Amino acid sequence: MKQAVDLARQLGSEITVVSVINEMKMPFSAEFGLWARESHENLIRKVLESLNTEILKIREKHPEMKVEALIEEGRPAKKIVEIAETEEFDLIVIGRRGNGLAGHLIMGSVSSEVIRTSHSPVLIVG
Repeated sequence: MKQAVDLARQLGSEITVVSVINEMKMPFSAEFGLWARESHENLIRKVLESLNTEILKIREKHPEMKVEALIEEGRPAKKIVEIAETEEFDLIVIGRRGNGLAGHLIMGSVSSEVIRTSHSPVLIVG
């Protein structure tokens, strides 16, 4: 996040922090074959809290910077690219790898897919 904030500050740009809850990793109740609503709501609440904490930190350090947040559900790479196109982002800044099972790889599957499918420039940060 620091690299994105530093770049936006230098360029006088706005930041939209996008968090996508992977639909394939949502809590599932095998007993009923349904998404566990309470667990799903807890997951969204945790994501919101984490995102709000990050946004507040940015706003405290850089009150002049416009920062907003979006939370979506779905396939992360697909949603990131869709949002970037819809919102007409000038640049996508994304971490080179996430916290998934393949986190040890040089580049994660989400960042790789974003690079392959986005029409916007993509900056990979470590």
